[in-house]
Amino acid sequence: MFDTKEALLMLASFSLQVHRYERAAIYASAGLFLFPSDTRLKEILAFAHMHNDELDKAIEILAGTDEDTANLAILRAKLAILTNPDSDDAARHLRSYLQHGGH
Repeated sequence: MFDTKEALLMLASFSLQVHRYERAAIYASAGLFLFPSDTRLKEILAFAHMHNDELDKAIEILAGTDEDTANLAILRAKLAILTNPDSDDAARHLRSYLQHGGH
């Protein structure tokens, strides 16, 4: 049986791996339209936006979730460093990342 969510995740992930960030954003956006609570799609979409220099869009995606995963923590830390390097937000998010067992 064809699993739409897994197919979109696979296409978005592959697009990230080959540095096709715009394409990854399209697949992840479609996935979030169909499956709005999927954390993996949110992570991929935020990552794609960050690499497309669409930092505001990436921040908006992350602000829309209270979930706390290692991937979300490191994305939040990177965005904090890029947008406000003097803030304590980056250190807080990096601590969260390390608590998740990040390396």
